[in-house]
Amino acid sequence: MTNKARLALPAFLLSLLFAAGCSQLSAPAHAQTTAASPLQFVNTWGTKGDDPGQLDDPQSIAVDSVGNVYIANAGNAFIEKFASNGTPLLAFQENRLKQPQSIAVDDGGAIYITDPERSTIYVVFPKSEHDVHRILRLRTRPSSENSLSVSVDDEGLIYVLDQDAGKVFTFSPRLRLWRSWIPSPAPERVRASYRKRGLPKALPVGPVHVGGDGNVYVGDPDANRLLRFDHLGRYLGDVSSQPPKVNTVAESSSAPDGSGAAHDGSPAIGTITSEFAVSRKYVFVMDANATTLHVWNLDGSPKFEFDLADRLGQMQHRAPALALSRDGKDLYVLDPVNCHVLRYRVNF
Repeated sequence: MTNKARLALPAFLLSLLFAAGCSQLSAPAHAQTTAASPLQFVNTWGTKGDDPGQLDDPQSIAVDSVGNVYIANAGNAFIEKFASNGTPLLAFQENRLKQPQSIAVDDGGAIYITDPERSTIYVVFPKSEHDVHRILRLRTRPSSENSLSVSVDDEGLIYVLDQDAGKVFTFSPRLRLWRSWIPSPAPERVRASYRKRGLPKALPVGPVHVGGDGNVYVGDPDANRLLRFDHLGRYLGDVSSQPPKVNTVAESSSAPDGSGAAHDGSPAIGTITSEFAVSRKYVFVMDANATTLHVWNLDGSPKFEFDLADRLGQMQHRAPALALSRDGKDLYVLDPVNCHVLRYRVNF
């Protein structure tokens, strides 16, 4: 064997050992690489109690333009503000606010809270030194059994749905009543006849929400659909469930990263509740079983289903309320039974 061959052999063996070592080092890293879940659990926060910063019979949830979370508590009449990670930032009560029910926040940070017991909407300006709050009064019958929901669009228009009256009242950014309209798919001439005859609501309706697409959505859970309108109240169509042809995703805390695991299947259409949120492309709506989250495309075709039972618990008798961040990337699920909030990252 020549000197050149003697030198080449150890170099060859050394290269084999180095390659084997590299493969052994890279194998664990490769094994740990997993695809992100479409709905990835981030964290949970909130404790039950009647002190500031705690939750007591929470009714609704909203997210502002910088990601802070607002919750209306009916049990202690507190309005709570939290950072996205659950850190308490603000808690206040209004003397005349008896039954806080629905909550919304505009781009300027003003907070809107409905009180069906007084048929009013309280507008709070936390950063103002002069005008602390304003009150919008509806000329409808006050009732603690009524559903009074509120939402605000990017232009500052305020939409208040009075379920007993069967109408949406639209206020201008200057807090003046601009118009009222009946959230019905019926032609305008038919809705005008409803108003003229003073008839009650034309169909069962749920809360009102402004979607990420700028349209106004009203729940109609009895028909398993959402009604879509423009800012003038003109009917644009509805979003209703269609036969499913997608995967079902089970959100499970047993997964290594707590993000859940997907499996093939055909989700049942289910029966929706009035708890929903709408991004620019998707509808998120809770099922009547109070643990299944349906995700639809805006045409009503199903995108995913998520089983949240592992984190919500099996004994749910009331559907969680939903809220989305302005970019549609964070979903907040308000569990009214256990008085906590689940935060998920939307990866689709």
